[in-house]
Amino acid sequence: MPAFISIAGYSDPPRIPLLSLEVNRGEMVAVAGPPGSGKSNLTGALAGIRNPARGTIRILGQRAGEAAGRLRSVFVFQDHNFDPGRTVWSQLAARLPLWGGSTGENSLRLEAWCHACGLLEAAGREPGRMNLAQLRFLSLAPVALCSPTVAVLDEPLVGLPAEQAGRALDIIMTVREKGAVLVMTQEDSSICRAADRVVVLP
Repeated sequence: MPAFISIAGYSDPPRIPLLSLEVNRGEMVAVAGPPGSGKSNLTGALAGIRNPARGTIRILGQRAGEAAGRLRSVFVFQDHNFDPGRTVWSQLAARLPLWGGSTGENSLRLEAWCHACGLLEAAGREPGRMNLAQLRFLSLAPVALCSPTVAVLDEPLVGLPAEQAGRALDIIMTVREKGAVLVMTQEDSSICRAADRVVVLP
């Protein structure tokens, strides 16, 4: 079986001169490095929205950005990627059907999840009226609700209080039951302690 995530000869000078790794089913791999080491650029390349200087990236056997791979994958960016002019609720409700399920069913699931997280009221606001921790946690909704086969996340725990960080890590770990997880993080993160492997960037 091919790797769920495959990075071969990736280069992003001057940050990452060369990187090759594979993430297989049931694995969580952490790519750790200080701010400015190229982690966010790598996330963009994995999502297919940024071209590396060289190298190839495949998600579920498809080149990064191709529809067949994206439909079974969730990408969570460090800047949370919410439109400032719309409520977070409306944006999440629009995203969830991309991974299957009816609009009504997804809305009920989203409402229940936000309520359980204590963020139902916050989700009804625009991003500018929320704090970073709320935005970071709500950006994990597709991971929690859509059962992706692949999850790629950029610094998902940064800025979260300890209790929320623990809950966020639990959400991320559920993907490993049937899929693969690649997390960009800092070396002191609890993600590194939970990961199967840690790749350290210079």
